[in-house]
Amino acid sequence: MGITRLLSKQKLIWCNIVLLGFLFMTSCKETTVNYDSFLEKPFAVKKEASLEINLGYTAASANWIKPSIRFEGDSLYISGVLTFKESPRSVSVRLPDAGKKYHVFWVDKNGKKTELTVRE
Repeated sequence: MGITRLLSKQKLIWCNIVLLGFLFMTSCKETTVNYDSFLEKPFAVKKEASLEINLGYTAASANWIKPSIRFEGDSLYISGVLTFKESPRSVSVRLPDAGKKYHVFWVDKNGKKTELTVRE
């Protein structure tokens, strides 16, 4: 009787450990930020040879946005994920050609692109 009771407690403990591990792994997954999630929309300011991109903020106030940026021709594509690691609210990007006009887009998880305002 004592051995079966001990085994049941061990199984219960292992099940709880596995369940807590699963919950921890799913909660730490990075979440892509969609443009509609912003309370303050992101925008860009063109400086001499760079773009200063203000990432805005979302309703998840305890989270910061970790941006991912790529150039394709005269377009700049930005996407971001929520992170618990503190990061700046703006990012400076050096332009390949300072005289060229660039279009800046925020890319959602589903691939939808929204053009951001670029101030001079």
